[in-house]
Amino acid sequence: MSHEHTWSLAWTVEDLRFRVSYGLPADAHRLKILEETFEAEDPTHPLVLNRKAALALPEHFPAPDPALSPAALAFRKGETIAAAELLFPLAGRRVPGALAALGDVLLAVGRADEAERRYQEARAKEGAGPTVLVRLARCRLLAGDARAAAGLSAEALAQNPLYGTARAVREESAEARGRRLLALPTPDRLDPQTKALLEHLRGLGLMDAWRYAATLCPAKAPAFREWRDGGGERQLLALWGEALEVAEREERMG
Repeated sequence: MSHEHTWSLAWTVEDLRFRVSYGLPADAHRLKILEETFEAEDPTHPLVLNRKAALALPEHFPAPDPALSPAALAFRKGETIAAAELLFPLAGRRVPGALAALGDVLLAVGRADEAERRYQEARAKEGAGPTVLVRLARCRLLAGDARAAAGLSAEALAQNPLYGTARAVREESAEARGRRLLALPTPDRLDPQTKALLEHLRGLGLMDAWRYAATLCPAKAPAFREWRDGGGERQLLALWGEALEVAEREERMG
């Protein structure tokens, strides 16, 4: 499959998803067919994973409030000023999703600092869900703070391991720091000190935490929620943090 074909299919799917979610004119049946085609052709693409993330844990991707539809239409038409003018009062009235949407519009016109402030407001007022965390991670990456971006994207993935956009941002954050991501380090490549660290992780149940998250699917979502809410999210974040340190240690050793 050519890069051009992948890009065209991804753009079409994302455009249709946007239109359907905001109640704008779109062919929902065509979207379903294209999503299935996309998944068959490129099963690990971030946008394909986003669909799986929404199926497994739909609470992270609620339907947008209908009040946002006029702003969404203006934004899709390239009328960013009009979109922002429509969103400012909605954000002031705390319409769910309005602050994040306003941040998206500001980010699209290059006002990253203002966008980040809106995302921070959304995080404080509406909760630190994975979609808001990834928006903040993107802003941190644009500001040159790749370590913070890596932490925010890992936090999003601990809530929803299938979230393709979060995976992409985490990979970009690692590349920006000249690092290689090692989610599960290979023991035979590590020094005795690091092997001892991995044994410690196993003792804490963190390796099991990783496997639990890595195999998440819609059928396992209820059990995943129970595991996550019982402290599994903290375990997974700890594992990713330790894995990052292992990767850095390997690189320093050459």
